[in-house]
Order: sequence, then C-alpha cells, then structure tokens
Amino acid sequence: MTVTPAPSPGVWPVDDEVAAIEQKIAELQRAADQAQASSSLAASEVAIAQKAIRDLTTAKAEIQEKGRLWDREAQLQRALAERKAVADRVRLALAAGGGLAAQRKTDLETALKAKAGIAESGNLDAVFQAADGIDKASSTADQTAESALKTAREALEQAELDYTRKARAAEARWSELQHSARILEELFNRAQQRLTAANALTAGLSAPTGSPPPLNPSAAEAGLAWKDFTDAFDALTKSTEIPAGASQDRGHTAAVGAWETARDAARNALAVLLKAQQSLAEAQRLQEQRQVPRPDRSASERQAALAKVREALTPPSTPAPAPAPSPGPAPAPGP
Repeated sequence: MTVTPAPSPGVWPVDDEVAAIEQKIAELQRAADQAQASSSLAASEVAIAQKAIRDLTTAKAEIQEKGRLWDREAQLQRALAERKAVADRVRLALAAGGGLAAQRKTDLETALKAKAGIAESGNLDAVFQAADGIDKASSTADQTAESALKTAREALEQAELDYTRKARAAEARWSELQHSARILEELFNRAQQRLTAANALTAGLSAPTGSPPPLNPSAAEAGLAWKDFTDAFDALTKSTEIPAGASQDRGHTAAVGAWETARDAARNALAVLLKAQQSLAEAQRLQEQRQVPRPDRSASERQAALAKVREALTPPSTPAPAPAPSPGPAPAPGP
C-alpha cells in the first residue's frame, strides 16, 4: 500500500491549514459558549474569543481566495493550445517550400552579394558584425529594464515585510495602551496575592536553633515568595510614580511613548512601502514598453545600423598612384 506523505508546513495545498483554522474556530466557539453560560463576569473572555473567531474566519477566507487564484488548470490548457497552434504554423513555414524555408535565405544572400558587388564565394559577415553592435545595445537596454524590474520587486517585497513587522508591533503597543488599566489592575492584584503568600509562608516558619542554625527548608520557599512580591512591588512603584513636574505617571508615559514610537516606525515603513510600489509600477511600465510589439529598431538605431552596414559594404578605396618626380634643372653647358 502506498503511503501518502504528510504535506510540509507552508507548502501547497493548504487543506491542512484550512482544517486547522476550522478546528480552532470550533474550539473557540465552544469556549465562548461555556464562558457565556458560566458567568456574566466572563463577558470580556467571550468578546476576546469572538474576535479571535472573526479573525480566523477572515484568514480562512483569504487562504481559500488565494487558493482559487492559483487554480488555473483551464487557463493553462488554453495557453498551451494557443502556443502549440502557433508553433505548428512556424514549423510549416520553416519546412521545405514554406514561406521561411532555408532556400529563401540562400536565394536572398546570393541576390544581395550580386547587388553589393561581393564575390559569390564571399560572405556577409561584415554586415552581421556592423548591425550586431547596434542590436546588442538595444538588447542591453532590455536587460537593464528587466534587471530594474527585478530590483524593484525585491525592494517592494522587503518593504512589505518591514511594514508588516512594524505595523504588527504598533498594533501590539496600541493594544497594550488600550488595556493598560486592566493590565495595571491585574499586576496590582498579583502583588497583593504575592504579599499574602509571602506573609503566610513567613509566619509559618519557626526560628532555627543550634549553632550554626540549620536552614529551614521552608525558608527557601518563603524567600522566593518574598522576592516575587518585592519585584511586583518595585514594578508597581516605578510604573505609578509621578516624577516632579510631570502630569502623568511613568507607566502612562512609557505606554504612550512606546505606542508613538511604534506608530512612527509603522508610518515611516508605510511611506517606504508606497515609494517601493511607485518604483515597481514605473519599472513595470518601462519593462512592458520594451516587451510590446514595436519596430525591431528605433529610428535612431536604424540610422546608426544603416551607417555601419553602408561602411561595411563600401570597398576600400584604391590609393591614387604617387605623382612622378619632376625633372631637375638642366645641367649648365661646359666651357
């Protein structure tokens, strides 16, 4: 029997991810129903669970929508059929007797050599070399546009990741700020509980006797409880202290400052993201302009290529014969 391997996390298909979300939604719904039925004091827990259910439902819908975007089997078959039809026409044209048959190329070369005064045994390499230089420059421009598009895509991807990370951090700081009163209340209650526990453990200790006195094992537990309370006490003291000349306590100032710092970072990342999107749009425009059907050469490229080919086909001029030296003066008659 063939065993189908379990799909790796994050690899298509996403059926497992969708199933996991559905299971989590069901668990949250049961927990919310139980909390709602147990006590009115659990209203906040019910609201939190319901919000999580909404978020998971949205995530599930997004995953399924993305899945539909990639389910393109019908479009794929149509695209392949179109390409096959064109390839069949090309092969027919290239076959013997076709419109692009190799014999037509040979006939054209023979006629051009005769018209250009090139021996039949000669070749047209000079024409190729002359035109290739111009065409390579155009090809380089295509490669430059493609490279710019790739760079813009990578920059946009990085900007999206950076913005997502900073936006999440800002949302976390905002959530902390919104719920700061509840969090402070919970820390206050915890400090009271730790004090009660530390007092109870300490009161239950008996003073050690002996020399040196042995350590009471229960003293370690009481010492840890004292340490926990001290930490909570110091944190509450520092958080609720109002510095001289300030109108708000340190915790309030820290929460607002953390939110504003994270908010500014997200705003800046969003500005970078928008700039990256603009750059990508411009790079796509330039690259698509070079991909659309257009003359093989621009007007300036054609003129440059013609000049090069004309120069290649022009035979070297025969140097004029050097003029004969002029005779010198006749010798004077003798005496």
